[in-house]
Amino acid sequence: MPGGPAPGPHRRGKDPRAGIYRSLAEALRSYPGTGADSPAARIGVASWEAWFPGRHLMSEAFYGLRADFALNDAPGPDKWVSRDMLRDLPFAPGGGNLRRDRGHRERPAAGGHPVLDAQG
Repeated sequence: MPGGPAPGPHRRGKDPRAGIYRSLAEALRSYPGTGADSPAARIGVASWEAWFPGRHLMSEAFYGLRADFALNDAPGPDKWVSRDMLRDLPFAPGGGNLRRDRGHRERPAAGGHPVLDAQG
């Protein structure tokens, strides 16, 4: 299974990701295929810690909603491919795509990535 940051300090117990990858791979055996419209291409596994590595931080993976998909015809970890779910949609972080007309304002977070705060 693809690696990522260690589970955050708020998580208690065993990291569930390995079990999630195993369960999804098992379920996809009932619906084989890796085409663009296959279940394997539509069901991904994302990691909260990979998208948000710390308080008030978001990674580049969040902008494209990067997740792992069981697209390779291989066993174990080699089956999984990371790809962006928003890969076909134009989006430029901080490039005017963020909605400012719904009571949100943009503020910089650590690393220079914008974060939306609800205005009170």
